Amino acid sequence: MSRSFPIDENFFCDGHAVVLMSQSLANSGIDPHQLSDWLGSGDDAAMQDLLSRGVCLPVFFGTDCALDGATRFVIGDLDEAYEKAWVAKLTGKLSIPCGKLVLLCGGGSGEELARSISGEAPDPDYCIYQTIDVPPADYRVDVLAYRTSPTVGLQHEDLDDDELEAKYRHLPAVDEAYVVRLSPLKGDVPVPALVDEVGWPGVFEFRAA
Repeated sequence: MSRSFPIDENFFCDGHAVVLMSQSLANSGIDPHQLSDWLGSGDDAAMQDLLSRGVCLPVFFGTDCALDGATRFVIGDLDEAYEKAWVAKLTGKLSIPCGKLVLLCGGGSGEELARSISGEAPDPDYCIYQTIDVPPADYRVDVLAYRTSPTVGLQHEDLDDDELEAKYRHLPAVDEAYVVRLSPLKGDVPVPALVDEVGWPGVFEFRAA
């Protein structure tokens, strides 16, 4: 049985990246300001360590507002249409022992990161994070990009809108541009590839047509 939740209608990310994490930071004991410093440092070794431990899953999209208004979180299995319709994916893992999944825009400000995991409600006029209740567990996390997503659009910048629609016309139509799917972690998940220029995960794997 699966559950799904839409992204907060007020969520706004005026930046090229987001961070997925647990409110407890995987019970790692890491100070949120230190985590923010590591995320902004470009240190590949630090990033690899965070990813391998499931402390967080930063995702670089290369464009502003990628998730805004068109994202759904799914805990468990996708329905048939969503399973057939995704075009590209980025996979990592998260440890969420506290049962609180947090989505944060950016991650470069220690104060903003600290507030996002504090349990405080976001400012409705500056909603840069969202918290979702999930069963406490270790999770495989798939960020799935659909036809209308910036990820797919940037991959096919040589196509106009009509050509892009024709290319993926065979896929079921879904309302969302992205789905963040959490499923129970079985075995290990390879650390996602990093984008060279920023040192963050952001290399989506495109499905064979």
